[in-house]
Amino acid sequence: MLFVPTVGKSELSRYFASADVAIRPGVPSTYIIEAMSTGLPNILCGYPEKRGDAFDNEHLLEYRNGLKFHQRDIRSLSNCIQAMVASKDLRRNVGAQSRKHVMDRLN
Repeated sequence: MLFVPTVGKSELSRYFASADVAIRPGVPSTYIIEAMSTGLPNILCGYPEKRGDAFDNEHLLEYRNGLKFHQRDIRSLSNCIQAMVASKDLRRNVGAQSRKHVMDRLN
């Protein structure tokens, strides 16, 4: 596993192309949509109930294009990462759904 510090927008496509999974542990941002557009499966921080505010990211998982862990739940995040690492098919299927979601709903 490789953790990369913040990089500039002009470099993001290189990193997305070499990544297996996009993980967004905090507030949703355009980063995750950019990652989804390249076909990356994603792991997002979720909440027990729909929030209806800027922190709500349920719409980013409408196509079953990622896994969700609960805020501040390290075990849940770890389980999501382990599931993605363990299954190439999961990554491939969820990644395809990410790309489809962006093309259908966010493009």
